[in-house]
Amino acid sequence: MNPLTPLTAAICAVVVVMVAHEPVVSGIFLIAAAVMALCAGRRHRRALLAALVISVPATVSYALIYVPFADDGWATTGDLSLRFAAMTVSGLLLLSFVNADDLMRDLQLRIPAPLVYMVGSVVRLLPMAQHRWRTIRQVQLSRGVPDSWRARTSCVLPLVVGLVVDAGNRAR
Repeated sequence: MNPLTPLTAAICAVVVVMVAHEPVVSGIFLIAAAVMALCAGRRHRRALLAALVISVPATVSYALIYVPFADDGWATTGDLSLRFAAMTVSGLLLLSFVNADDLMRDLQLRIPAPLVYMVGSVVRLLPMAQHRWRTIRQVQLSRGVPDSWRARTSCVLPLVVGLVVDAGNRAR
C-alpha cells in the first residue's frame, strides 16, 4: 500500500466530519475508528487512547465557554466535543498506519529535498524522543533511582538537551 493512502484517508476523514457538521456523522466516524483501533495492533490502540486524551481538554473548554452563556450550552458542548473527538480519533488513528520510512522514500520523488527533510525531522522526532526517554530511565534505574513522578520529571531536561544536540548533529 502506498504510504500516502492512510495520510489521504486521514485528511478525508477529518474534512468529512468537519464539513458534515452532524452529530450522527461524528458518532459514526468515532465508532468506526474505535472498532478499527481495537481490531488492529497495540500501536493503533495507543493512537486511539492518545486522541481520546487530547479530546478531554477540548471538552472542558467547550463546557466552560458554552454552558454558562448559552441556552443550549450542554447540547452545543456535546456536539462540538463529539466532532472534535471524531476528527482527532479518525485522523490520528489513520496516521498511525503510515510507515515513516516508506513515506520519506515516496516523498523524495515528489517534493523538494528541503521539504522532505523538514517532514522527516517531524516524523522522526517522536520515536527519537521515546528512545532517548527509555535510555535515560534505564540509566536512572541502574543508578538506583526509584520510579516516581519526581524521577520522571528529572528526565525532562536531559531529554530536551539530547534532542537539541541530535538536531544540531542532523543539521550538519
